[in-house]
Amino acid sequence: MKQFIKTFDYEKEEQYLTDMALRGRAMEEFKDGVYTFGYCKRGEWVYRVASLAGLSEEDVSALVREQYAKGAVLVQRTKYWAYFRSHEDFVIYDTPEKKAAACERITRHMTNIGMIATAVATTFSCLAGITGKKSLLFLGLPFLALSCLYVYNSLKYIKKEAVAMPEEA
Repeated sequence: MKQFIKTFDYEKEEQYLTDMALRGRAMEEFKDGVYTFGYCKRGEWVYRVASLAGLSEEDVSALVREQYAKGAVLVQRTKYWAYFRSHEDFVIYDTPEKKAAACERITRHMTNIGMIATAVATTFSCLAGITGKKSLLFLGLPFLALSCLYVYNSLKYIKKEAVAMPEEA
């Protein structure tokens, strides 16, 4: 069974994957925004998702070892995300500082993608103005939409980061 990604929020993604496991569907692969699910015993797995944006290979290896020590296994790794599962509940960001740091990395990553998409959309708009070919405006629209999506989600992570950090005394 295949499903498209439904959210850009890692906590909602964890809940979605865990809910799928409660229905007897275990994530086997994630590629290009599409999950592939196989069968499992209902409720067999709890899923957690970790941001790898901005981490070195040594940091990623340490994260995988840390989760393995907690009884979690790495199901899938992409360039920017790692998907873990375990038979028992577990946490990846076990302190407010770790959660805030992850949100900051995610915010930076999403903002960068949003800026690139904005630049591409702007380039198409400028080319349309220079050449008089209005069809170039339509080529920029998907990039403008992508830009809005990523900027909106980066703002959500800024809020998450603020909530994760305790008030200074």
